[in-house]
Amino acid sequence: MIKSVLFPLFLAGLSVIYSIIYAQSPGSGYALNFDGVNDYVTANAVDLNTYTNNFTIEFWANPSATRTPHPETTSGISGTSGYGQHYAIYPTHGGQNDAGVGVSVGTNGVSVYEHGSGYMPALLVYDVAITDWTHIAVVYIAKQPRLYINGILVKTGLTSARLACFPSARIGGSWYGYFAGDMDEFRVWSTSRTQTQIRDNMCEKLVGSEVSLVRYLGIDDGSRTTVTDATGTQNGTMLDMTPTTDWILSGVPGKSLTEWLKVTNKY
Repeated sequence: MIKSVLFPLFLAGLSVIYSIIYAQSPGSGYALNFDGVNDYVTANAVDLNTYTNNFTIEFWANPSATRTPHPETTSGISGTSGYGQHYAIYPTHGGQNDAGVGVSVGTNGVSVYEHGSGYMPALLVYDVAITDWTHIAVVYIAKQPRLYINGILVKTGLTSARLACFPSARIGGSWYGYFAGDMDEFRVWSTSRTQTQIRDNMCEKLVGSEVSLVRYLGIDDGSRTTVTDATGTQNGTMLDMTPTTDWILSGVPGKSLTEWLKVTNKY
């Protein structure tokens, strides 16, 4: 099967997305389809609250609805209900002082939100057309988010004003906004991954025992309502979803694309 994947190209200070065509590698496995209404998978647990300020969230997404862009800020509640978000990763509530981090993804771009008491702003907003399977990585370094799309750094956001920020593992959203589209290969790392590390592994299946990997839902179960966490920490549970229809074949590329990235020197 022939697929395409989008890549950012930077020309004269402008951000442009273009498409590389590739033959889909066998073994991409399964993915999950989210209806944008109430589908979600929860793999949250209290351990994630301990990985603060420096961490990485990454996944593949193929969105089918637009999200509403908001101005970047470190205050306010623009990420709450009625504001047009589609959370691929819903940000966990961090209480009075801390914040969980989540990611809203639409066909028109990506926004990174933080969530705490009276607090749900977008610290990073990047508007770009996303029309096919796309790899998204959010890397926090000293409470400041950086967004990588298909292994390329495209935007650095604002530094959080909260005491601590931590990753979230509720896939597909919540009442403040549900993701519409397909998702695969969800990972959380307790360290800030480099661009090289992201590119080297984004098109490969992992084992689950990799250093600093604290969640790995490969989303390859293909049936039932359990989504296995290969790290053995916290399996995901599908809620308000139908296994017979929501498990789909994945369009995520295989290692051949990773090798293409390694041998080119365009970025």
